[in-house]
Amino acid sequence: TERILRAWHFHSHHARVKEATGTIVCAGTGSGKTLAFYLPALTSLLNDIQRDNAQRVRTLALYPRKELLKDQFMETWSKCRELDNQALVLTGRKIRIGSFFGDTPFNHQYAMKDKDKDMPFDLLRCTTPKCSGQMHWKAEDIKAKKEILRCSHCNHSVDSDEVILTRVSLMKNPPDILFTTTEMLNQHLGNNQTNHLFGVGIDVTPPPVVLLDEVHTYVGNTGAQTAYLLRRWMQLARSHPHFVGLSATLSDAERFFADLVGAHKKHVALIEPKFHEMEDEGAEY
Repeated sequence: TERILRAWHFHSHHARVKEATGTIVCAGTGSGKTLAFYLPALTSLLNDIQRDNAQRVRTLALYPRKELLKDQFMETWSKCRELDNQALVLTGRKIRIGSFFGDTPFNHQYAMKDKDKDMPFDLLRCTTPKCSGQMHWKAEDIKAKKEILRCSHCNHSVDSDEVILTRVSLMKNPPDILFTTTEMLNQHLGNNQTNHLFGVGIDVTPPPVVLLDEVHTYVGNTGAQTAYLLRRWMQLARSHPHFVGLSATLSDAERFFADLVGAHKKHVALIEPKFHEMEDEGAEY
């Protein structure tokens, strides 16, 4: 995490204005790559909100598949909640996150398509000790147009100042962190109702930080299509963000990531575990 912060600070202060920069984090499964990204990301995000409290996407988290997005949403929300007290003191509000993919309902009417039924929200679980129940958007809250999640077991609630539930709310009050897929980015770059979420449009500030998870999967046709998509997005948004990639071990990771995001190799920093940072672990089967 400390080395990511140093790389982030270096690129934000020394990279050329008209070029994207990058940090690629390479480590094995379960090594804490995601946490290593979000700790510095949330620190930077709080400072950014303190300078300008406008509602806009400040970190764009892109995933190749929605299943991977679902895995990370809960962890990120939990880390945001650990910063609630500090965020309220510094900015007067909490860090808000949202997801934008196929399952995201357009509005409360769409969520009511199954009348009198609760809508499950499988991106979060209840955090009440000894509960871990599933979170639902209750039918009565949907009818009342209240975007609030409640645990099916203990009724613990998560309000709209933490998580955004519908596409309409995303468009009206964009979250600080937006979880989406490369397919959704591709589909909505030309949609004038939603492309401001990606920093496209007049008087729209593009997200300065973009997370790319599972970078090692962007090979072959998928990698080429994603590379062109990112370049098209940067051109439309007139943006040159700092990309952070999370990946399993890659050969010549700096070159691979530079080619993917359209940066010069010299503007990409590789972060990987050093030998003295590794700990031996064993398991019995």
